[in-house]
Amino acid sequence: MSSELKLYQQSVIEGVGLPIPDLLVVAIDANGKKFVEAQRTIYDALEECFRHRTIKATPDPHVERRLLADLQAFVKVVGVRAALKKAFVLC
Repeated sequence: MSSELKLYQQSVIEGVGLPIPDLLVVAIDANGKKFVEAQRTIYDALEECFRHRTIKATPDPHVERRLLADLQAFVKVVGVRAALKKAFVLC
């Protein structure tokens, strides 16, 4: 898990001017992991005092690839056509 998350938690715990947040959102890209595994990765990286105030965001694996798989929808939503250099395979 991210060293930034660990540093942030330590800074709050040690009291270097950061208050304990009411809510913390932690997100990771869950590519290739099952939902429960991705959620557990975040949970394991959290200090005890953050666990009850954290929302764990783990988007569906390869959500960006699924969007690009439908280029017409991508253009409609984003407004530009994506330039794909090679084909890709969803896992």
